[in-house]
Amino acid sequence: MTGQFDNDEKLVSQRVKLGIIAVVLITIAVLSYVAVADNMFFVEQQLARNDSVLIEDERYNLHFFKDGNADHENAIEVANISYNIYRDNGNTASITFQLSHKIAYKVDSLSLRFKMLQPPSALTLEDPEGYSSPPLIYTPADDDTSVIFNFSDPEGTMGSLYGTINLDFSLNLQEIDPLFTDKLILDIAFSMHEGSIFKIVEQTARVAVQLDIASLM
Repeated sequence: MTGQFDNDEKLVSQRVKLGIIAVVLITIAVLSYVAVADNMFFVEQQLARNDSVLIEDERYNLHFFKDGNADHENAIEVANISYNIYRDNGNTASITFQLSHKIAYKVDSLSLRFKMLQPPSALTLEDPEGYSSPPLIYTPADDDTSVIFNFSDPEGTMGSLYGTINLDFSLNLQEIDPLFTDKLILDIAFSMHEGSIFKIVEQTARVAVQLDIASLM
C-alpha cells in the first residue's frame, strides 16, 4: 500500500509541475504577443506639452515632452507639431501641418478633426494617395460641420534626428458659409511608441488649436 501511495503522490506532483509549466508558458506567450502586437501596450502615457503655441520660423509650433513639461529639468522632447494657414493666389487657402518625432520613436496613429467648418467638403487633402496607408476621411453623422482625417500607421521622411510627417490641405474660401469664417478648430490626436522589440509604453497626445481664416476672406 505504501508503494502505491508513493506512486500516486509522485503522479500528482508531476501533474502539478506540468500544470505550473503550462501556465508559465501560456503567460509568456500572452505577454509576448501583447508586447509585439501593433495596437496593444502595457502602459499608456500622456505626453506633456508647453502651455502656449509658439511662433517659430513663421509657423505655429507645439512641443511635446515625456517625463515632465517644458519647465521640468528632466523633460525630454520627443515630438513637435507645426502648422500654418495662408491664402493662395485666388480663392483658396493652404493649410500645412507637420508632425515631427525623434527617430527612436514610431507614430502609430494620427487623427486630424477640422471642426466648425461648413461645408466640410470645402477642405480637401492634397495627394491623398501619397501615403503608405490611405487615410480614412469622413464626416461624423452627428456633426455636419466636421471632417476627420484618420491615419493609421503613418510614415514620414526620416532625418538624422527626427522623422517628419507632412500634410497639405486646400480650403475653398468661396464655399465657406459666412457664419463660419472665424471659427475653424483643428483637433489633433496622435499616438507613438519608442522603437524596440517589445512595445511597452504607448505615448499619446491631444490638443485643439484655432485656425484664423477670417483674415483670409
